[in-house]
Amino acid sequence: MEKEKGVGEGALHVEGSVTEEKIEEAEKIPEDPKFRSDFVMIAVVVAIVVALAVLFGSQYFIDDTPKTIDDMHALNQEGKLKEDGDFFNGFSFVYVDGLWYTQVASGDGSVLFDVPFHNLPSQVAQVPVSGELDSVTFDSADEIYVTFDPLGTELQYVALAVGKFDQTMLKAYNKIPVAACDRNETNACADRPIVTCNSTSEAVMAIQYADSAAVAYEDNCIMVRGSGPALVRSMERLLYSLYGIIA
Repeated sequence: MEKEKGVGEGALHVEGSVTEEKIEEAEKIPEDPKFRSDFVMIAVVVAIVVALAVLFGSQYFIDDTPKTIDDMHALNQEGKLKEDGDFFNGFSFVYVDGLWYTQVASGDGSVLFDVPFHNLPSQVAQVPVSGELDSVTFDSADEIYVTFDPLGTELQYVALAVGKFDQTMLKAYNKIPVAACDRNETNACADRPIVTCNSTSEAVMAIQYADSAAVAYEDNCIMVRGSGPALVRSMERLLYSLYGIIA
């Protein structure tokens, strides 16, 4: 039986002798003018596309959307924010997720942190502030009573205003807010201190219901007045003053 021939065993027969010159000649690719022309054209197009990407690519290919509040403040400083940026007394404000953020320093200046507001300083600057606060009592206090009427209405606004004040006391002033009631008429107040502006000489912040927004100082007590959104405006007017944003 005849053995099948494979590659290298006579399956391919070449007439004559094979030299290195013939191999080199066979491996040469004939130059095609049309091929060269098409290649040059493609190279030119690619070069143009690359050049355009370098010149204009940042706005089409690079995602320059600000990722953090710090990024927003940087854009605001560069004047690149429109309705989402504002300035007041040198403080930058940026609008993120429905709130205005600015950066403030702690009381000793060692920490910089972001504070959210519902209103810009210009929107609460007209809230009246009256009286005089005993700053010695507040500066020396480690704790401050935060009191309100538990029988009042729209307590969600009270909670919002109190939460803003508590964060300021903790972060900026390193003071502990102590939740209190101004009367003991609900179960929620059974285990809380009963405090009013006149019942103690300690530092007190009292939420008081009123028809219009106002802030009043009286010796050891800060009174934040209003109802509904007006109460929040009064509280933010107070906080802007405490942070030194509004005189």
